[in-house]
Amino acid sequence: MLPPIRMSRRKFLQTAGAAGALSFAGANFSWAADGKILKVRVRNEFYSFDPLVTISETDTVVMHALFERLVEYDSGDQWGWHLGAAEMIEYETPTRLRFRLRPGIKWSGGYGDVTAEDFKYSIERIAWTEGSTNRMEWTQLVEVAVDGPQDGVIVLKAPQANLFSNTLPRDMATILCKAAMEETEGQKFTFEPPAWSGPYKIGDFSPTTGTVVLVRNEEHTPYPNAAGLEGVNDVYWDELHFTHVASHKTAELAYLGGDLDATDIAESSIPEFKANVPENTNLVTANTTGFTWMGMNVDHAPFDDIRVRRAIQAAIDPWEVNEGAYFGAAAVGTGVIAPGLEGYWDVERPKPDLDKARALLAEAGHPNGFDTNITVLNSDAQVAACQIIQAQLAQIGINVEVLQYEGGTFWNLGQESQGEDWKNLQLIFQQWTSSPDPNRATQWFTTAGVGDWNWERWRSDEYTSLNEQAMTSVDAAERDRIYQRMMEVMWNDGAYVPINHVQIGWLVRDHVNMNFIPNARIRPRRFTGA
Repeated sequence: MLPPIRMSRRKFLQTAGAAGALSFAGANFSWAADGKILKVRVRNEFYSFDPLVTISETDTVVMHALFERLVEYDSGDQWGWHLGAAEMIEYETPTRLRFRLRPGIKWSGGYGDVTAEDFKYSIERIAWTEGSTNRMEWTQLVEVAVDGPQDGVIVLKAPQANLFSNTLPRDMATILCKAAMEETEGQKFTFEPPAWSGPYKIGDFSPTTGTVVLVRNEEHTPYPNAAGLEGVNDVYWDELHFTHVASHKTAELAYLGGDLDATDIAESSIPEFKANVPENTNLVTANTTGFTWMGMNVDHAPFDDIRVRRAIQAAIDPWEVNEGAYFGAAAVGTGVIAPGLEGYWDVERPKPDLDKARALLAEAGHPNGFDTNITVLNSDAQVAACQIIQAQLAQIGINVEVLQYEGGTFWNLGQESQGEDWKNLQLIFQQWTSSPDPNRATQWFTTAGVGDWNWERWRSDEYTSLNEQAMTSVDAAERDRIYQRMMEVMWNDGAYVPINHVQIGWLVRDHVNMNFIPNARIRPRRFTGA
């Protein structure tokens, strides 16, 4: 395991810009100028282009360009979906969803058409492979029954309310080539897919510079909606260059210097750019469906004591964190479900109470506090947030060391399959993306998630049971009530301190239309000219 980065907030602010600029300058930005080329920043490292294991939105960006899904999210500010590779999709019963793939969508390498057998292989592989990061999205799956070259039925144990709002338009419904995968060692890949069917293919990939170049797939035949937009059949750009730049501030400087055509920006930069939009630029902002929180490993003393957890809850001031680290460009959270979504817990968040926090610590046997640490991804705003929390907890005698990790190390820390680092986690600060369906946010914290993505190792039978009920209910009012109760259960047990739901901001050249989905996430095949 790589060691964490330990530094004070002052040192962090002094070095972040310079270090980021050096790493960015090492990337190669001298590609050929022939054709229409779009250069876009991605914030996270590339981890895997195989939908079996997806860690961040960065991976799914590439998958969206290389492979097909039955349906796609609509662009714009309202959540909806339209047909993608499916020519038809409809429920026969609440537990049988029939689909027909469009004929003539070709695999590269001479593997023929994309078939229902490919879809069956792809979905069942994700649903039933140990270690699959998205297997919880298919907990209701019985099988994908195939009854023709392009025809099949998704058969479920019980109704699954979020198939169209979450599962089918996302990476966990990506279609791979069964024949090509069966010829691949272990039937797995990381960055070299054995076949692709989308409008783009990988032209070049450098793990060293963190750059993926996507070029047109000459074996792709445009079909209705093939560009990811309803009524648009062919992609606009000849090449798409995606470069990993970890630091928001470095990416902003690269954009202003002309090295990028589009970049998402720091939450703290949104007010600044709203006041002064760069020339020939559109500033795009959207409320996110994601969530930010600080968790506590309940298997690690003293966080196994609910009085300690509630003391920390009482001491943390999320409004101060929001202003200091995010410059107010976020909504303070009451749980992991964002405002405007089904299940949002719309209650007044308790204000910080240091006297209550000190009394709880004393009652738990820690009148003078204790030493601990907080683990965080080395993202500008998230580290700044942890340093504010560090100062807040110092007021009740808790001395916190901030441990920053690069993404390649951070995302493995809480997973038992990746070693024993999970045993050392104490306080954990995380910020995740999500979808318009609340289950995408809640499913990770069930008892089944312990050892996987439930890094707090929190176990609540009530929460787990409620999550299962909500997943299979098709009654919107009932789901809303259940999810709100789940947020209350999380809060009452003290293992989670909700922080916020951030805004997303993008700087985009005015000759580019990114055609964002409603939470300002990108789907590369739908990029067009303005």
